[in-house]
Amino acid sequence: MHRYEKFLEPFLDVKLEKVGVIRAPVDWIFSWYKYLSRDAPANPNRPKHHRYAGNLSFAEFAEEYLDGNEFRIGSPSRFYTSKNGEIHIDHLYKYDEMCKLISFFETRLCKSIELRTKNISPQKKFELPANLHSQLKLKFSATYHIYETKTK
Repeated sequence: MHRYEKFLEPFLDVKLEKVGVIRAPVDWIFSWYKYLSRDAPANPNRPKHHRYAGNLSFAEFAEEYLDGNEFRIGSPSRFYTSKNGEIHIDHLYKYDEMCKLISFFETRLCKSIELRTKNISPQKKFELPANLHSQLKLKFSATYHIYETKTK
């Protein structure tokens, strides 16, 4: 959000409504784990091979993330907040309630929308010890606050 406000918004002649989708934070990191476990980054000749996570379990990935190896994925709350930490998104929807986002756009566009599934990450089993799950929830407390209080 802060990059949009700094680099793009000043060049626009109109104030646009901002729409976003947010995932539950632990689901977000699991999605990144699946994405970084694909075959493509496993190739040592690939530019982003250093982010490959297919050799780790989800629990190991989460532990490394908590220990400071963020695999260059950052933190989800930073995506939704301005430089001063405020949320400047007009319409924020939960990823697991995509039907609300679709309805929003259908109303605005006066047109039916059908989403197709693309870019499917490998199937992985969500296995995470309770203590590690609790640690992730604590780390993502700012994002959980956004997820629970700022969504439609």
